[in-house]
Amino acid sequence: MIHCHLNSALTVVLLSSVVCELTGSSANDYILINESRSWMDAQTYCRERYTDLATVWSEWDLWELCTGLNCTDAWIGLNNQHNSYTRTKHWSQVGQEYTEGRRRWSPGEPSDHEGKENCMFIQSDLSLSDQSCCSTRPFICYDERSNISVVISRNMSWSEALHFCRQRSADLLSGWSQLEDPVLQEKIQASADSSWWVGLFIDPWIWSNTNHSSSFRHWDHKQGFMCEDTSLTYGQCVSVGPKGTWTSDSCTVKKTFICYNLTQSAHLNST
Repeated sequence: MIHCHLNSALTVVLLSSVVCELTGSSANDYILINESRSWMDAQTYCRERYTDLATVWSEWDLWELCTGLNCTDAWIGLNNQHNSYTRTKHWSQVGQEYTEGRRRWSPGEPSDHEGKENCMFIQSDLSLSDQSCCSTRPFICYDERSNISVVISRNMSWSEALHFCRQRSADLLSGWSQLEDPVLQEKIQASADSSWWVGLFIDPWIWSNTNHSSSFRHWDHKQGFMCEDTSLTYGQCVSVGPKGTWTSDSCTVKKTFICYNLTQSAHLNST
């Protein structure tokens, strides 16, 4: 349900901003602020009145957010203002947390050549390697509902492959347990000298609310994000467009923005 009201705190200006709140089955209430501010000013506004700038945990969150609030070029909480070259590994599928203990890399990997090899693939010997996300290769989708992995023979970039899987209510293969499925391993090992994208990636982006972070990403797959250090190439703060895809921009640009309230149930589940 969407609730809109004039922001009485801004009655000193000629045009009061319109605040729209979306409440639904998500663990969060998202609030679109129809007032243009820089990312930092938007963060301050959200923290003073709500929980923080919006964190997005899943495609369901994104669907609720963009269907209910028409999120056209609005700031969310993802950013890299710390200018850090320190990057973190994530699985693309929601709920899969990356752990170092069970990794199995090819010799000399991950090499991260020139700091641009941000996406991972699995080889027929079941080892992992990294490469530029804009190189193309086959990939493996995983449908969590049916617990089935599907090997796709078409060559795509990592972002295109992720988009392909998600359009079919799946995701790129994510998590050690999925990689260790014996049926899938047999299929992979039967294809000598081949390789496939999986859902493992590395990036420097963090959410404004670092206490409730998320590995979910939804970059515009047509614009080559993740091919290199996008935080320095395109800008260090992230906005979400009308179709739900994300782009980065200079944090000083003024845009509308989306705050969120972490509900009590979500807070209890995260502690």
